[in-house]
Amino acid sequence: AFFGSLFIGIVILIFSSRNFSDTLYILVVRCNDSSIEEELKKFVDENVSKSVLKSKTVSRDMTEFNYEVRLKGGESSFVNRLFDIDGVNHAVLVSFNGDYLS
Repeated sequence: AFFGSLFIGIVILIFSSRNFSDTLYILVVRCNDSSIEEELKKFVDENVSKSVLKSKTVSRDMTEFNYEVRLKGGESSFVNRLFDIDGVNHAVLVSFNGDYLS
């Protein structure tokens, strides 16, 4: 019983010292065409701690990418630099708690 309690105590200590409070964000980027997809993915990966492409919408005159991202140290200024990529014409960063609106 002693070793079981010790093991559980160590596990609780390890998990309590980790920071699980990273806020998720949805990054929405609209561009003129999908030819910049690789450049955009590289830029996003370099500026956030984690990213996952959640959706991609393509129409005749616009492509929209939706990434789920975790920011590096809460830093969101990279969104302003998205416009340095030719073809990007719209960018939005929205806090995300896991629920989608219907």
